Amino acid sequence: MTDIGLEAAGMPARGAAAPRDLAMFFRQFSTILNAGLPVDRALDLLSRDREDRTTAKLAEPLLQQVRMGTPLATAMTREGALFGPFAVSVTRAAEASGDLGHATGTLADHFEQRAALLDEIRSTLTYPAVLFAASALAVIVLFVVVVPQFEPLFDRSGADIPTTTATVLAISRWMVAWGGWTGIAIAVLVAGLMLPAAAPLRDRFVSASPLIGALRNRADAARWARGLATLTKAGVGLPEALSIVADAAQSGPIRAAAVHVANAILQGRSLAGVMAETGAFPTVAVQMVRVGEETGRLSEVLNSVADLIGRDVKGRTKRLVALIEPVLILVLGLAVALVVMALLTTVTSLNEAVT
Repeated sequence: MTDIGLEAAGMPARGAAAPRDLAMFFRQFSTILNAGLPVDRALDLLSRDREDRTTAKLAEPLLQQVRMGTPLATAMTREGALFGPFAVSVTRAAEASGDLGHATGTLADHFEQRAALLDEIRSTLTYPAVLFAASALAVIVLFVVVVPQFEPLFDRSGADIPTTTATVLAISRWMVAWGGWTGIAIAVLVAGLMLPAAAPLRDRFVSASPLIGALRNRADAARWARGLATLTKAGVGLPEALSIVADAAQSGPIRAAAVHVANAILQGRSLAGVMAETGAFPTVAVQMVRVGEETGRLSEVLNSVADLIGRDVKGRTKRLVALIEPVLILVLGLAVALVVMALLTTVTSLNEAVT
């Protein structure tokens, strides 16, 4: 059902839940189902959870619909993008096979692994981000607070000041006069880029970055493989599974490759062959998928591919941070040193002229 259809039915479309929240919901759901309780009783228990309100809020709307006889997958679909087509497809296949307890456990594993990869990337990038922010703040304070204290001294002396010092003073005057407005403009621009409508622009910007773009493509390829493995293991047909994971892809290159793969499979072509044709997937991943197709263990092999690419993403992220940190420290350190040296040299020259 589309977002328009949801609004017409009196149920506004909702944004997708975070992977960690979905992992917690499906893990608890799976545990209760595997204990022998029916779906409505399981959802009722989850909706009464007062400690984890996120899980309760995910369960409550499903409980109301299931009690009215609506299949669980249909109820999830009516919640818009909250659960997403991926979870809906796995649930629908599980309802058809009667193995919902195992399928929800598989969904929990999928979202836990996805959240773990995102958390590790974020934690690795946190330190350089904090370092950059602290260093930038130090430079701003230097130009806005410290440098203006020297300007009256230079003006009273009436002496010619070096070009370097004049440049530092000019930058300081500009930052004092326009720095606040510039900061507001940058904040508005960043906020605008975070809007859903700006997603294509963000995608082009990230894809154009040789380092960040490559990392995101690799992470998206791992998510594609993991999602495809989960769907096929749950009994979803390969063409439908490929279509679902193609829609969920975030980076432009992987999305285009996933759409091409989904369309080519409908023509009866080999998955590994089409993956190699796109050039968007690592060679070792293509070789592993080819083996999986030949041995009939595609789901298992796709999980291994996701693990392999995920480890590669983590390694690349750590190497990127190891490269950024010394460069950042060196550049900002040089900037501070140049400003301090320019001011001290001029002050020393003025003192010598007075004496």
